[in-house]
Amino acid sequence: MTVGAGGSIADSLGNATLTTVPEPATTVALLGGAAGLFVMYRRRQRKAVTTAPAA
Repeated sequence: MTVGAGGSIADSLGNATLTTVPEPATTVALLGGAAGLFVMYRRRQRKAVTTAPAA
C-alpha cells in the first residue's frame, strides 16, 4: 500500500486521488472580500453620478 499526496491511500493502479476542501474561514474571507469589492464599486458609481454637474 502506498500513501499519496495529502495522506490519501493509492488505488489499485497506484494513482492517488486528492480532493481539496477549503476551511470555512477561507470561504468566509473570500466571500467577505468579494462583498467589500462590490460595495466599493457601488459607492464609486453612486459618487460619480451624484457629483455630475447639473445641465
